[in-house]
Amino acid sequence: MPNRTQKRDELSLDDCLRQYTKSERVVDYKCEKCGKLGIEKKLVFESPPSIALIALSRFKFGWAEGRGKDKRRVTYPEYLFWEAYTKGQTGRSRLLAIICHESSSLDSGHYYAIVRSGRCGWLKYDDEEVIKVKNPLEGLEQKWYMLLYESRQDYIN
Repeated sequence: MPNRTQKRDELSLDDCLRQYTKSERVVDYKCEKCGKLGIEKKLVFESPPSIALIALSRFKFGWAEGRGKDKRRVTYPEYLFWEAYTKGQTGRSRLLAIICHESSSLDSGHYYAIVRSGRCGWLKYDDEEVIKVKNPLEGLEQKWYMLLYESRQDYIN
């Protein structure tokens, strides 16, 4: 997740992916061929993944703020477009599942999953209870830890 210096209480998954894949200057690198110092590196995906499991680090550890849970809202789309994060490859993935954690602390809490289930729509699996969920894109922005996206040919167009 982008660091707190941005002073934003709400981010998007796109903000997080842009931060993860942004260019970085490496000053300690020396090219063995030409002797040039410093390079710029950028992480990109070769192609859109067939399955993408995105884990968000909500744990904070620091000397100044101590340890705790990052409670910023992070919005996420139903469809994730990959063009900005690949070597020019187009594609999109559809959200299949959301893993959530409810707690204000790192030491305890409760996990549950919300899963797309064919004709049933979205179902929340919470221990022994399974209930239908209307819109999983709202209300979980501060609770999600993992998102599962799937790419299929019929999602491309």
